[in-house]
Amino acid sequence: MFLHKQPCVVPRLLDEASCPPDGPHIPADYPLYYDPLYYPHEHVSIFETPIKFVTWLSKSLKSHHVHCVNCELEFVGCILFDDYSLKVSYAPYRVCLTKSPEYFASANYMHCLLLSELKGVARSPPLNIAACVARQMDRLPSWLQYSESIYMLNLLRLKRAQKMPSSPPYSATFTNFVFHFAVAWPVRSLNGAVP
Repeated sequence: MFLHKQPCVVPRLLDEASCPPDGPHIPADYPLYYDPLYYPHEHVSIFETPIKFVTWLSKSLKSHHVHCVNCELEFVGCILFDDYSLKVSYAPYRVCLTKSPEYFASANYMHCLLLSELKGVARSPPLNIAACVARQMDRLPSWLQYSESIYMLNLLRLKRAQKMPSSPPYSATFTNFVFHFAVAWPVRSLNGAVP
C-alpha cells in the first residue's frame, strides 16, 4: 500500500441531493458524499500505488472547483511523484510545491488547503522557481550546503586528531580515510568549480 489515508475529519458542506438516505443505499450512487478523502476504505485501490494516487489526485483537483464553494479557480497543473515526495505544480502561476505522501495521508488534508497554498505561493515575490529548487535541496545532505571555511576548519581538526596518540584505533583509521579522501578530492568551492 502506497498511502495509508486517514479519513478526513474536516467538515464539508454538501447539498441534499449529494447525501445518501438514512436507509440502505449504494455508495457508488453518491460519489460526492463517499469522496475518497472521507471514505478511503471505500476506495482502497486509489491508494495502492503512486501512479493510481497521482492520477486520482490530478483528476480530483481539476474537478474540485465545480463542487466547492470556496475554490473558484480550476486546477491547471500537474503532479509528479519522485520516490520521495509529490511535486504539485500550478501552471498559471508557475509555482511548485513539494509535499510528502504523509501530507496527503493526514486526516486534516483537503484539496482546499493545497489549492490555497498554491495561490499563496503564487502571490509571494517572483522567486517561485528558486523556492521550488530550495525545497528540493532540503532532501540533499546538510553538509553539501556548508561554506568552504567550515570544511577547512574540520579538516584541520581531523589532521590534529590524527597526531593524537590517545585516540582509539578506529578513530585514527576513519580520520586517515577522511583526510586522504579530502586530499585526493579537495573542496575548493561549492559553486560548481572543479579543481
